[in-house]
Amino acid sequence: MSSRLRVFQLINALRFGGAENMLIDLVETIDDVEFTVGYMEADDDLVPELIEAGANVESFNEAFRFDPQALTRLRRYLSTESFDIVHAHLPYAQTIARLAAIGTGVDGVVSTQHNVASNYHPVTRATERATRSFDSATVAVSNGVERSFTGSAHPPNKLGDSWCTIYNGIDVERFGQAVETAETAPLRAEFDLDSAALTLLNVGRYVPVKRQRDAIQVVAQADFDATLLVVGDGPLKAELRSLASQLGVADRVHVTGRVPNVAPYYAVSDAFVAPSRGEGLPITLLEAMAAELPVVATDIPGIREVVEDGATGTLYPTDELAAAVRAVEALQDDALRTSYGTAALNRARSVFSVEQMATSYAELYAHVADNGWRPAF
Repeated sequence: MSSRLRVFQLINALRFGGAENMLIDLVETIDDVEFTVGYMEADDDLVPELIEAGANVESFNEAFRFDPQALTRLRRYLSTESFDIVHAHLPYAQTIARLAAIGTGVDGVVSTQHNVASNYHPVTRATERATRSFDSATVAVSNGVERSFTGSAHPPNKLGDSWCTIYNGIDVERFGQAVETAETAPLRAEFDLDSAALTLLNVGRYVPVKRQRDAIQVVAQADFDATLLVVGDGPLKAELRSLASQLGVADRVHVTGRVPNVAPYYAVSDAFVAPSRGEGLPITLLEAMAAELPVVATDIPGIREVVEDGATGTLYPTDELAAAVRAVEALQDDALRTSYGTAALNRARSVFSVEQMATSYAELYAHVADNGWRPAF
């Protein structure tokens, strides 16, 4: 075996998102692995960043899901490139990567599950489950994700079974520095932000599971003035803007759409709100913690492993909007915000660093390469 492993990562598309950004972090942080990143769909927003990080990038140009021509191109590519490990992300890419890798000479297949099982389409979930036996190891990004698939979980970042949990991580210091040095004057002027009033932030796809509607409702129901920045993109953009107008808070709720740089938005904010009903382990919460923001979030698996209730923020029952309002109102207290923010930063550094994540994956790659195709933990 070569001293430098060759790892092929496959994902549905290279649009902006938590799973996609994790690829960049692994490429940048693991020095003794040569990475190639493949993607099936047309979205290629992150290609320049991956190339800059040092990865080779390959598109398989599928015309539709399970496009036989694209699958043939993928299998031919794996057969000729002599990769040691195939590492697949998200159920669709996992299904086709497992099937394509058979007989191509790779030492093993690793899959990472980024969200709880119930958040995936039933058909996609079924095909992933039917092909999972081809994995050498299946990784969950949180214990909550692992339990949703298997009913149990292993200690985070400890290898020991065909399943394991490896927490997502970010470069805490780099992101914190980006927030600290961000130019905020343009945003404060654009949204007429009052430094004496509370500014709330939500970052994520505008899709039903993220429940940004609840965050808008919180602003409408709070008994004090607060501003909400909803950063992201997705099919519910117009609906969210319409709701803010209907509730009479369009002047204080700004659904920004996609932005070129999120750091200034964290910099102008006082707290992060995450009303989601289903998460794996949200990178946006790690960013909030690195930015020393307290978090108000739903008490669900994935989030529960990140936010320490009463220490780094407040967790509330999913359908109890009044509890979310009370939690936000409590953050008018400067001392409480500072206490939560400091604890959040310390927790991000100790539990969710990119170095810890990368070390665990590097150990996993080496183990799979040494022990062969079948699950060996």
